[in-house]
Amino acid sequence: MARMSTPVMIALCAAVLMTATAAVAAGGAELACPRVAAPPVLDGALDDWPALPMVYLNQDSDWRPTSQHFAVWGGAEDVSAGVWVSWDAQACHLAVQVRDDSLIRVRSVAEIDHGDSIVLSFVSEDQEAVNEFVVAPLQRGYPVYRARPAARAGEVRTITVGIASSQEDSGGSRRVYEVTIPWSELAPLKPTLGEKFTLTVSVCDDDGKGMEGCVERRLPLVLRESGFTVRPPEPAPVQPTTLPPAFPAPDDARFDERCFVLKGQGRLLYGAEIAYDSLSPSRWPAVLAELKAAGMNLVGITVPWSRHQPQPGEADLSALNEFLSLCDREGLWVQVALGPYAGEKCSGGGVPGWVLALASPAARTAAVEAWLKEVAAVLRAHDISQGGSVAMVMVRPLPSNPAAEAADLTRLAQMLRAEGVSAPILTANIPAARDNTAQSMANILDTLSCYSVSTNADLLAEIGALGREENGPAVVSGISGRYGDDASAMRSAGRLKAALAAGAKAVIVSDFAPGVTPEDDLLGAEPAAGVLLPSGARTAALDELRLVGALIRHIGPALAAADEADDAVTCDDPGVRAAARLSEKGGALFLVDAEGETAHHVRCSFTNPQTGEQMAIPEAGAIALPAGAVKALPLNVPVGRGVLRYATSELLGLAKVGERTVLVVYGEADTAGEISLSWPGPPLVVGDLVVRNGTRRRRSWSSTTSTAKGIGASWLTTWRS
Repeated sequence: MARMSTPVMIALCAAVLMTATAAVAAGGAELACPRVAAPPVLDGALDDWPALPMVYLNQDSDWRPTSQHFAVWGGAEDVSAGVWVSWDAQACHLAVQVRDDSLIRVRSVAEIDHGDSIVLSFVSEDQEAVNEFVVAPLQRGYPVYRARPAARAGEVRTITVGIASSQEDSGGSRRVYEVTIPWSELAPLKPTLGEKFTLTVSVCDDDGKGMEGCVERRLPLVLRESGFTVRPPEPAPVQPTTLPPAFPAPDDARFDERCFVLKGQGRLLYGAEIAYDSLSPSRWPAVLAELKAAGMNLVGITVPWSRHQPQPGEADLSALNEFLSLCDREGLWVQVALGPYAGEKCSGGGVPGWVLALASPAARTAAVEAWLKEVAAVLRAHDISQGGSVAMVMVRPLPSNPAAEAADLTRLAQMLRAEGVSAPILTANIPAARDNTAQSMANILDTLSCYSVSTNADLLAEIGALGREENGPAVVSGISGRYGDDASAMRSAGRLKAALAAGAKAVIVSDFAPGVTPEDDLLGAEPAAGVLLPSGARTAALDELRLVGALIRHIGPALAAADEADDAVTCDDPGVRAAARLSEKGGALFLVDAEGETAHHVRCSFTNPQTGEQMAIPEAGAIALPAGAVKALPLNVPVGRGVLRYATSELLGLAKVGERTVLVVYGEADTAGEISLSWPGPPLVVGDLVVRNGTRRRRSWSSTTSTAKGIGASWLTTWRS
């Protein structure tokens, strides 16, 4: 059967179904729900359904707004739908073809009332039984969620769904939902000729401003014999045997290919490694305060076995317990690397000499198990599922035959789970962990350590390869940034921004302890002069580390929900790689010079995938990109009543001063910076603009009374030393 275009279908439905539609809207005529000889194929196509739907939701009377603000329906181009229903002895089958000018997906069923969805409500003839289901195109998959009865609420695995989407020439999208619901899920309804019930179909619309409302229709249905013939089901294509990870406490901590979700909120994690065991506990609060001031929300720690159990016998983990308790109170997430092999930065890999001296593999295994039980008892008390700060645990087995790595990793993970640790389990640069065809390996997230990466170009390639493993977000650690070492810290800032540009969802700086003197050996003894660096001694390079933290703090939620959109940006300089990471409401643009030798002056063109808006960035001048650098430009950040469309200078902070909004940005010395904002109405005086060059600051005040090209206002500000 030939498939019709949406405009033709709308016209036919308007003519053929006008009488039936009016009757149904009034609660009058029953509609025959035909029996089919074979179930439809759930492929998102309508070839095995009649050319015309049973009813079309395309009238003003179908619109049910969520508030008076959305009282006026946007018309068929905004949201409308056609509905088909059929049945057989096993299930009730539905197809809903949706026309929508903007597809808004959500991350999980916990947010299902925020994005686009369809709601199917079945009410028995006596109106005493209601079964209601929600189907939504999530960021990953198309689950069906039971809403009623409340006692059975939750995801329904027995209901199968097929969804297909396509763009239309008019700019919107066409999306087809096909749903098969077993009669067992619709009790007390039965697959009996003459059975009557009411089906309410609601097609809910979110165009990025929250749930606006639904086009909705009540359909009084009766099961009839007359029907139509559909083609027999075809064998399903063979899919690769890859498994998603499973989590002991998914409401508290989980990850997907986009980001970590901690306590139900998607988060972009940025942190630093702190050698808690090498610092006096009296200095821990100051170090964590500096870390939080740098915009970080994560602490990375390594638990060196040799420090806590230098001799056989009971381990002393009091320092670890005390440090984690402090992180609990400070509200910082913690990544705990507990080995048992801690890597090259610790003498002997952090493994006690008495363990290395054990000749029997069985004896070493027994020692590892005893150690993990002791450290797991501490981690369990601070686990995220217990309201604590431990959000992820990194394991790394003792060096052995590579063929044994998978078994070693599985054993370590199983031991931690058996001891009650529910935080996600990570490892670093372990090929065995990239095999997600076995559930044990799918449950272990591999991450990238930068110690073996020499250039930004290599880093981009490594993160890209890691992202193709399909078992979770890219986590980049081992970014060198020793405090007080200007070259190291500047390199660290560049690596951080390169990692974000490549799509990393968590970045961790190693050997960077704010508040530690340059003479401190973070892996050695306590320094003789235990004083903090005065604030004036902070270097410009370390200000770059703070800058990345500020970017993450202000637009981190948008980045955590963002899709990579490399094709949205084009640059006039072939030596510069451009990428965008965008959510429905904001994100960031990244410009990358992968280790060039001279500075670039770049002009870019950006097309917003959500709105189709095109703009040049910058609108005046050019962006100065130093050789080998990565520049991060914020996009669509709320600023007071308006929106920061973009800034060629990087975002450092936002604050309220009285009724004014203060926008703090950062630019290279002796270069021009451009800021473009838009307002819902005529622009007013813009709040204070604080300009920062290294440790030098000045204030300027700007105002504007006219819009630029009808899209808002912009100004050009030059920063000089």
